[in-house]
Amino acid sequence: YRGLSPPTTETIERWAGILVPAYKKLMEWFREMGALTVLIEEPALVLDISPDEMKIFIDIYEELGSIVDIWLLTYYDSVTHYNDFIQLNVKGLSLDFVSNTENLNNLRRYGFPCDKILLAGIINGKQPWTARYEKLIPLIEELSRHSSHIVLTNSCPLFHLPVSIDMEKELPPRLLKKLSFAREKLTELRLIKEYLS
Repeated sequence: YRGLSPPTTETIERWAGILVPAYKKLMEWFREMGALTVLIEEPALVLDISPDEMKIFIDIYEELGSIVDIWLLTYYDSVTHYNDFIQLNVKGLSLDFVSNTENLNNLRRYGFPCDKILLAGIINGKQPWTARYEKLIPLIEELSRHSSHIVLTNSCPLFHLPVSIDMEKELPPRLLKKLSFAREKLTELRLIKEYLS
């Protein structure tokens, strides 16, 4: 799509008008099947979107969030329009605390709603190095001062990484100790949870 102009707000509204009814049916089906929570990835919310475009997101999630509890995932950058973002009609909101400092600064400045779950992206999902626990624990302690409902998670999808260091048979042991691939990232999250428990 190189060379094309970005879509206008009117175009986005038109597409939302087409897609939202389909998503509503899908959410209703999930609810009928017994789903308690639906996870939706919405990385577009970290783009440089206009206030009018943010209003479209607000309207969309006002409708979808009234059908089923939604956990909304963003990643790769800080969210645009933080105050509008935290008021979206969803149960859980994710913030990437690895790729930027703006999300943490906004959390400090504006807080976080007490009726929502903070999905805290603290484990780097894009780089292959082991977590630095000495930095993560103080971060988690600070996050817990802003939200009493926190789920610790990776900062972005783990598909950027190989599956596991278990497959690496020829790397020097000294290097292997420093590596953490997708499976190991999940282990890091579990270890942090056990330590905090």
